[in-house]
Amino acid sequence: MALGALLISNQVAAHGNHAHGKPLSAMEQKAAEGVFADADVKDRPLSDWDGLWQSVYPLLESGELDPVWQKKAQQVKDYYRKGYATNVDTIGIENGVMEFDIGDRVSACYYHYAGHRILTYTSGKKGVRYLFECQDANSDAPKEICAVQRSHYRTAQICPLPYFYG
Repeated sequence: MALGALLISNQVAAHGNHAHGKPLSAMEQKAAEGVFADADVKDRPLSDWDGLWQSVYPLLESGELDPVWQKKAQQVKDYYRKGYATNVDTIGIENGVMEFDIGDRVSACYYHYAGHRILTYTSGKKGVRYLFECQDANSDAPKEICAVQRSHYRTAQICPLPYFYG
């Protein structure tokens, strides 16, 4: 069974009508919107996502995201509630190791890059899933991780970053 978590970096948690980091090029912007050529997607190491990430699910449950939802339809909120439900509080990524904090319990594993998949949606837009596999069969950490991005470019603007694991 796969679980989803929409994670935000502590460094880029604030949103609004502003950008994080340098502006995207026209090509990067198109890729962020899901318009790119399959051949443009390159392999990426897990270190591209180094940092401490927080699940948005507790923020959703506590009501802290309610101002964001004022402009969104109930359908979108329900989508996030169902698709990103998780018991993981934070995920730390450093040097190929991912740590999963669940309450007072921590599980960790070293992950090996296992390739990527390009998805083409019914709208014609595309997305990229970067796949990573846990290298310790005895670890309590998820055995597989799928990092999903709207863009395949290596930029500081990788937030929000959904992970699917199982």
